[in-house]
Amino acid sequence: MESLNSFINYLRDLKFSEELIQIYKNYHYAIENGVRISAKEYQEKHCSDIGKFNLFANQEDILLKMINRFLFFGNCDNANRVDAIIYGTLDNFICLKTKDIVNYLLNQKEEFNSIHFSSLVLQPWTRNLHYNPKYEYRRDYVQVKWYRLEDVFLKIKESL
Repeated sequence: MESLNSFINYLRDLKFSEELIQIYKNYHYAIENGVRISAKEYQEKHCSDIGKFNLFANQEDILLKMINRFLFFGNCDNANRVDAIIYGTLDNFICLKTKDIVNYLLNQKEEFNSIHFSSLVLQPWTRNLHYNPKYEYRRDYVQVKWYRLEDVFLKIKESL
C-alpha cells in the first residue's frame, strides 16, 4: 500500500502517458456525475479505458518492475530484495523462490475487469462510497491484492 501521489510518480517514471495516468485516477476515485460509484459499476461503464491501461501496464518490462515493487522490494530505494515468499503456518507452509513467482506472473494471461498487473489487482484502499469521515483519507491510497493466493502457490509448486 502506498499513497496515490507516490504511485502516480512511479507511473510517470515508467513512462506511462498522462492519458493512462488519468485513466487510473478516474478508476481509482470512480466518480460519475459527481457521485462516487462502486468498482463494479465503474468497470462496466469504462471497460475500454481499463483495457487500454491494462494493455500498456502488462507489457513484460513494466510488469517485471511492478512485480518487483509490489512483492520483492516495495517502494523504498534501498530495500533489500526478498529471495522467497512463504505462505502458510509453521506446521504447513509453501515456500517459493522469487524467480518461480516471477515466471508464473509473467506468463499469466488472466483477464480482469479491473486495473491489474498480471494477477495482481490494483485498487484504492477504499472508495468510501458512504462518505464516512473516519475512512475518507483511505481514498488517497493504492493497494495491491493477489486473490486466491493459496491456490496460486500450490499451482506454482506443482509445476516445479
